[in-house]
Amino acid sequence: TGWNQMSRSPRPGQLRCWAWQAVGHGADAVVFFRWRSCRFGTEQFWQGILDHDGRPGRRYEEIARFARELRQFADELEGTQPQNQVAVVHSYEQRWALEIQPQAAGFSFRAWLERYHDALRRLGVGADVVSTEADLSPYKLVICPPLYLLSDDLAERLRRYVEGGGHLVLSARSGVKDRDNVARAEPLPGPLAGVAGLTVEDYDALGEGMNAIEVSDGARFKVSTWCDILAPTTAEPVARYLDDYYAGRAAAARNAFGKGRVWYVGTLAEPRFFRHILRRIVADLGIFHIPGLPDGLEVASRRGGNGRILIVTNLTDSDQTLALAHACEDMAARRILAEPLSLGPYGVRLLRIGD
Repeated sequence: TGWNQMSRSPRPGQLRCWAWQAVGHGADAVVFFRWRSCRFGTEQFWQGILDHDGRPGRRYEEIARFARELRQFADELEGTQPQNQVAVVHSYEQRWALEIQPQAAGFSFRAWLERYHDALRRLGVGADVVSTEADLSPYKLVICPPLYLLSDDLAERLRRYVEGGGHLVLSARSGVKDRDNVARAEPLPGPLAGVAGLTVEDYDALGEGMNAIEVSDGARFKVSTWCDILAPTTAEPVARYLDDYYAGRAAAARNAFGKGRVWYVGTLAEPRFFRHILRRIVADLGIFHIPGLPDGLEVASRRGGNGRILIVTNLTDSDQTLALAHACEDMAARRILAEPLSLGPYGVRLLRIGD
């Protein structure tokens, strides 16, 4: 990449791994740019599949291997696509508003988004990233990073989603302002207080300070950046603070509303907490997941008439092993796996599993 300075070369197997990762996330075609490195102009060192000499080399052979594999599995992949049951809400308006007024050191829309997305990825749970205007009815679970700017219309649509049987995760600093950046005059989280079954009685802008929480099952996690001190009305606390003047007060809570349920996460905890709580949620909802994925190993799935195809990619330069709780067919070897799945550096495996 670049016009004058080049980045590190992809490691052997990495181009193929990235290509299969894209297929796992829904790509039906992968287009590589460039075919041959340009001999003149500003893109001279934007490397192509072929070097300036036009001769096939490592990059060419690796991409050719991917093409052969794609042809091999084309009939089985045809008509399949990701059918995710989880959505994560993204909003540039929220991002920009919190960039202007970040609330505390380290607090950002992106920080929350990455915590949730990383937790889902580490659980092998596919998620669609949707706008605040999206139709939420196809999803079992909708996760909202801070809805700092909360319009009445969005609040009403979220209320109807939960009331009709949807499951919603809300985050700290939701409902602080309306869509015109005017601070709301009701207790936080504003128009979602009834749905969440709680109000925010107080808050502590920790910034780089630290606190800790204990979940109802006894697990403990470090927290920083922000602490909402929750006053449940109908909600049930699922985590409590351990330190400072609000020790023992609720940090996260769960509320039944209509046919659905709402989880409110009031503090930016370490990544392990988000994996911990989301694993419990997706398990309760019967959402397909793979607990215990090693760091750097990704499982994406496509579904069609013949069940679910898992595309497993090792995005690291180390050997990885994955124990699967489900009976899977190795699509290349055409056999049922009877042992843990092993992948070498940047390895790829396609597995079939019945729904």
